[in-house]
Amino acid sequence: MKQQELSVLANVIAVARRELADRDELDVPNKLKKVSRSAAKTLPLPFRSSLIDVIRTSEVFRESVLERWEDEGIDDPIGGAFLADPQAGAHLVAEQAMSLDVDALRADLEKSNGTIRSLEDQLEESKRRLTEARAARKDDLARRDAAAATSRESLERNVRTLQLEVDGFDEERRGLLVRLANTESEIEDLKAKLKRSTDREMKRAKDQHISVRQVATPPSDPLELAAWLDNAERSQRPYREPDRRVNEVEPRREPVRFPKGLAPDSPEALSALVAQGPDVFYVDGYNVAGQIADHFHSSTARSTVTAKAGRLAAAAGARVVVLFDAVGVEGRETITAKGPVEVHFTKSQIADDVIVEAIIANPSRAVVISSDRELNNRCAAAGCVTLWSEAFIGWAGG
Repeated sequence: MKQQELSVLANVIAVARRELADRDELDVPNKLKKVSRSAAKTLPLPFRSSLIDVIRTSEVFRESVLERWEDEGIDDPIGGAFLADPQAGAHLVAEQAMSLDVDALRADLEKSNGTIRSLEDQLEESKRRLTEARAARKDDLARRDAAAATSRESLERNVRTLQLEVDGFDEERRGLLVRLANTESEIEDLKAKLKRSTDREMKRAKDQHISVRQVATPPSDPLELAAWLDNAERSQRPYREPDRRVNEVEPRREPVRFPKGLAPDSPEALSALVAQGPDVFYVDGYNVAGQIADHFHSSTARSTVTAKAGRLAAAAGARVVVLFDAVGVEGRETITAKGPVEVHFTKSQIADDVIVEAIIANPSRAVVISSDRELNNRCAAAGCVTLWSEAFIGWAGG
């Protein structure tokens, strides 16, 4: 069934979902098991098509939906006609869908005409700005030529001034060289005095029969002399640095909490969870794919989910594990995507059970992304934060 026809039967689908929600699991038709577990506000196109097909083929289910329809007093003649007789009502649904298509085409045409008018206005504005820019460019080039001439004169004056300063620095350097020679002469005099003083102290100690340390000859270089004097002073007053050790304590990691005041299907909720730095995100692959594409088992849909998971891994700096339910499907193997994203096809178990088993080891530091109501309830009971697929799709774009 086309998407526009499903839009015409939106009230029928809504009443049928309420009928499924009130039934026990055993009373739900087999073809609608996954439809009944979905917590999404708007069912994916394949789920809506499955629901309408069951209403057409199952007289018992259709009568229960029609009874609820009449009890709720739904004001929708086309939907009521379809529930009463799907074959007869199908013509009304097709006519209404065609009318919606015509209205949509007219709206698109009007929008396109508005876009063309806007582009024409932008073209005229661009032409006007181009003319003004050319004139301004011409004036700017003239101003630059005049400024360049003035700048050359200024640079020539600066060069002459700098040359005078260089000549002054040369004179100052010659004076410093003279002062340095005088300082070196003074150092030589001090070293001679120090040697004479040392010799006198050694002679006095020897005359008094006192044991003295062998005194080394002071170095001639001024810097080495200063170091030699420092070593002599330290030899008279030895010391050692205290041994300090700092006990480092690894910070305790807080559990991930769902942000207060945000809905589980909002992109802002995922941003708030990323900011808390979870250890790992588990993505229910086909559940997310069902919100994105009609053929959610296709390789294109899987690649789209994996690409979005890569964006999440890059932003969160954490592991992202994408699980696709491949029970009973031949040819599927576990693959690893580029980067920190892990992609798995579950063969021996359904993806829901694998996710629940994975989070048990550390539920407080993991986040599960799925709109499957049963899976979310199991994960929440284990102490794990869950987020709807719509939030992930909106956050990653598309």
